[in-house]
Amino acid sequence: MTRRLYWLYLPLLLCSAAVVTWIFPNDLMLLVSGLVGSFVALYSLWGIIGRRGPVRFSHLLCISHLGGYSVGVVNSWLTLPRGDMTLAAAFGRDPEAISTVMAAILFCTAVLYSVGELWEPPVFASDFRLYLDNRAIVFVALGTGLVITGYFTGQLGLNGIAHFGGHISVLGGVLGFIVPPLFAITCFCFTHWRKGFIKWFFSLMLAVQFVMLIPTGRRSMLYCVVLGFIAVRFWEKKRWAFTRRVIYTSIAIAALVTGSTVFYYIRIASWQRHSAISIVDKASAAMALYESGKGGEVNDALRTNLEKRTFVIGYISDLLDASTRMKPALGENAFHSLQLATPSALWENKDQFLYGEEQIADKVFGFNYNDEANSLYSAGLVDFGIWGMITYPILMAALYWLTAYTLRKLCPHDVSTIAILYLIFGALQTEWELSTHFLAIRGALLFAAGLWIIFKVPAFGFAHRRQEIPEYS
Repeated sequence: MTRRLYWLYLPLLLCSAAVVTWIFPNDLMLLVSGLVGSFVALYSLWGIIGRRGPVRFSHLLCISHLGGYSVGVVNSWLTLPRGDMTLAAAFGRDPEAISTVMAAILFCTAVLYSVGELWEPPVFASDFRLYLDNRAIVFVALGTGLVITGYFTGQLGLNGIAHFGGHISVLGGVLGFIVPPLFAITCFCFTHWRKGFIKWFFSLMLAVQFVMLIPTGRRSMLYCVVLGFIAVRFWEKKRWAFTRRVIYTSIAIAALVTGSTVFYYIRIASWQRHSAISIVDKASAAMALYESGKGGEVNDALRTNLEKRTFVIGYISDLLDASTRMKPALGENAFHSLQLATPSALWENKDQFLYGEEQIADKVFGFNYNDEANSLYSAGLVDFGIWGMITYPILMAALYWLTAYTLRKLCPHDVSTIAILYLIFGALQTEWELSTHFLAIRGALLFAAGLWIIFKVPAFGFAHRRQEIPEYS
C-alpha cells in the first residue's frame, strides 16, 4: 500500500492539480496547487521522520522542491497584504505564467516520485542500525571544537562558510561538510543514551551546536533539524510513541522559531554596523538592538521578509517561458557546473570561470539576473527547457544514490553513514544550484577519507557491545 501511494496515488494527485491549474491559470488555482504540493511535501516528510518510512534521494528532492516552491507560494499568498491584486501581480509577474510554472513543478515532481519509488532502492535497509561506542564521543567532541574554531578564525560567520575571492579555505571546506552530519549524529547520541554523565555531555554538545547553527541561516537550521530527526531512527527498532513524537516536534519547532528570530536580529545588527566585525560582536550588537526597545520594528521587518522571501517561483517562471520561445543552453550549464566542481589545485585558471547559472541564463535568454533562487529545476530549464526540468532531478537522485552505494562498499560503516547524512542534507536543499550538488558529492567522497582516521580509534562500548551491521541493500 505504501509503495502504491508513492508511485501512483500521490503522483496522480499532483498531476490532477497540475492539469487543472494549467487549464485555469488564475490566482485561486495557484493557491490550490500550492496547497496540494505543500500537503504532499509535508506528508512525505512526516512519513520519513515520523513514521520511519524508507529514505530515497528522489523523494527527498521531491520534498525539497515542493516545500521550497509550494509552501513558499502558500505562505506569501496567505500573508502578503496586496488588496485586490493577485499574488503574481504583487511581485510584478504575469499570473498565468506563475500558475503555469506551478503546474509544471507539480507534474515534474509527480514523475520523480513515481520513478524513485519504482527504481531507487532505499538509502538505508529496513534493518539498518547504527551502534555507539567511544568513537562517537570523539567525533562529537572534535567536531564541536572544530566549529568553535571556525567561528573564532572567521571561517564560519553570518550565513555560513566564509568565501575569500570565490574560494573557501581547507578548514572552511571541512566545516561545510562536517556541520550537518555532526548535528545529526549528536541528536542520535542524545536520544539513544539513557542517563549518566555521557547523556549530559551530549545534551550540552547538542545545545552548543544549535546555538552555533543560528548565524548560518534559517534554512541551514531547518535542514539540520530535519537531518537530526532522520538520524535518530538509526537505533530503535520501534517507532516512538505518538506523544513523544509530538513533544520532540514541538521542541524543534519552538527552537527553529526562536533561532530564526535571533538570526534576523543578528542580521539587522550587522547591517547597521556596516563593518566587518566578528560573530561575537554581531551577537552583542543584536542583544543591544533587542534591549534598545526597537524589537517591534525588527519583528515587523522580519514579518515582511517572511511574506516576500518565500516567493521564489518567479525566476523559474521566466526560465520556463523563455525556454518555450528560444533555444536553451543545451547542456552548457551542466558542463560549467562540472567545471566548478573541479578542485582549484587541478585547474590553474579556474578563477576565470567563477560565474553562475544566472549568467548563462542571461546570455542564452537575454535576462539581466544577478542572484536568484537556483534549483535543479532552474538548472534543467536553462539547459533543456521542460525536458531538463523533468530529467535533471532524476539524474541527480541517481547520482546521489550511486555515491552512497560507493561509500557503503568502500568505507567503514560509521564513516559511510556520516558521509551519506551529508548527501541527504544536500538533497534536502531547495536553493542549491547544480554545481553545489556536484560539490556536495565531491566533498562526501573526499572527507570520508578524513573521517576514516577518527574511526580508526580502537572501539570499546559503554552500554552494550557493538553488533554486526546488516549489509547495505
